[in-house]
Amino acid sequence: MKRLLLILSYLSIMLPAFANGSKSIEDALQKYISGKDARIGVSVIINGKDTVSVNGKWDFPMMSVVKFPLALTVAHWVDTNGMSLNDTVKFSENALNEDTYSPMLKKYGKSRNTMTVRELLEWSLVESDNNA
Repeated sequence: MKRLLLILSYLSIMLPAFANGSKSIEDALQKYISGKDARIGVSVIINGKDTVSVNGKWDFPMMSVVKFPLALTVAHWVDTNGMSLNDTVKFSENALNEDTYSPMLKKYGKSRNTMTVRELLEWSLVESDNNA
């Protein structure tokens, strides 16, 4: 996590410098990751159209990293649709997968079929619940 924050901090500092076209962002990223004892891949989308990628063809397991963009997507959807995190979401018991990691399912079973968006986000982000 510290390395991810370090890379994101680096990018937030360096990206404005590339607006002048003085140096290739790919070269800077390549230089930054070279010599590191890690398997690193970085992709950046600039202005919604230009994509810069270093080791972008490699497969990287997302694991819990995927929770952050999913939470952002949910928050955006809630905001765009005039909802709040306290609004209730209803789901059927068929939507719950018993063959995955789910402390939420373990606690409530399949009988509970409504939760607030906030509760589902908490189960997803804090407990890594795959059903949430």
